[in-house]
Amino acid sequence: MKTNKLFFQGMVCILLLSFTPACKKGFLDAKPDRERLVPTTLADYQGMLDNFRVFVSNSAIGLNEISSDDLLITDAGIQSLGLDESGAYLWERDMEPAAGDWTYLYTQVFYCNVVLEGLETLPDSEQNTPAFNQLRGTALFLRSNAFFYLLQGFSKPYDTVSSETDLGIPLKITSDVGERKERATVQECYDHIITDLTQSVTLLPVSTTYKSRPGQAAGNALLARIYLSMGDFPNALKAADAALSLNNALLDYNQLADNTSRSFPNPFSGNNPEILFYSEMPTYSFFVSNLVGVNPALYSMYEPSDRRSKLFFLNRNGIMTFKGSYSGALQLFTGPATNELYLIKAECLARIGKHAEALAALNTLLQKRHDARFTGLAISDPKTLLTAILQERRKELVGRGLRWYDLRRLNKEPEFAQTLSRVANGKTLTLPPNDSRYVFLIPQSELTYNPIPQNER
Repeated sequence: MKTNKLFFQGMVCILLLSFTPACKKGFLDAKPDRERLVPTTLADYQGMLDNFRVFVSNSAIGLNEISSDDLLITDAGIQSLGLDESGAYLWERDMEPAAGDWTYLYTQVFYCNVVLEGLETLPDSEQNTPAFNQLRGTALFLRSNAFFYLLQGFSKPYDTVSSETDLGIPLKITSDVGERKERATVQECYDHIITDLTQSVTLLPVSTTYKSRPGQAAGNALLARIYLSMGDFPNALKAADAALSLNNALLDYNQLADNTSRSFPNPFSGNNPEILFYSEMPTYSFFVSNLVGVNPALYSMYEPSDRRSKLFFLNRNGIMTFKGSYSGALQLFTGPATNELYLIKAECLARIGKHAEALAALNTLLQKRHDARFTGLAISDPKTLLTAILQERRKELVGRGLRWYDLRRLNKEPEFAQTLSRVANGKTLTLPPNDSRYVFLIPQSELTYNPIPQNER
């Protein structure tokens, strides 16, 4: 792989073409018109942020889903994976660095920085207009989302004791391809993300035409996810409630067909009111392999009345595969949605001692997930209730990239910490709580150009 400097120089060229929706005959033979290629208008910047391949197809860390314990692959399947994928799955200490995840997300950061800088050069007549505010809010949202996912892959989980000394990521906030940035602390990273995201919510519209453009509900939902990762339950609850006040709709899983290869509607043309912002995980070989199946321990958690066992999974040639992505296709959906918000709300209420309200929030979700045999959970013990909520997070949010997120944050609590285990190539592998392998290695290409400290192994 080239150095990041060369990569970003290439990106400068690519983004100039990002507004062209499709190649036409003779396009490569035509003399470029620089005034048409360089972004200068609100429409140009909107076109950059609407780039599907940059901001939708690769909007999350992919290797963390491979490293988690929800999906398993056969020994034969392991042999078909790339070195980074197999290293992540086998929890190798010297695994191939996650170059793809790093590059995808910093590409988004680069685009967002170009837009944010470009907006400041527009005439006063175009600034402070609804279109200008939406674009600025969208760029801040997308950059915050990218920074947050980078933290989930390449930095230690948030810890109130050590966050001011733990190394985070380089906070790249300019489009200068020659700029070298040190790793900020984890605390500095979270402070920056929350500041930007809080501002974005004030700029974003209440509703948007396309699910790939964020609105206020998506901004608040991302804030709720971030605060939850920090263990800041009051603020996570506040953000979740703010998002749900704008959209609290839930799909009734009894209305979905379970005898199909894909049970969920197309996220753009179909009717899935739960999606607040549409994005996908990078499509690694692992996710499209027919040798990947659900962990039997997870599958056994679904009760007979639970519609998710049929809508999420399908037996293909003896392997119970996952089919339940909100993409309605092979791609794994990773964006914020109302079902996640109900679970955040339930957990936060339980954490702050409002157990009746927590149970009500959980049952609101579960009533839409079970058939008529389900009459609602009745749990009076606070610890049992919190455990049930966390178990429902795992059952509800399969394939969303959030299991790794939960493992990392919950490993800080001894009562919820887990040692992961799986058998691969005849060997039993384990991943203890808080192990250094919960943080991926930074790509060598980055270290060559920008000599920042590598993550510990």
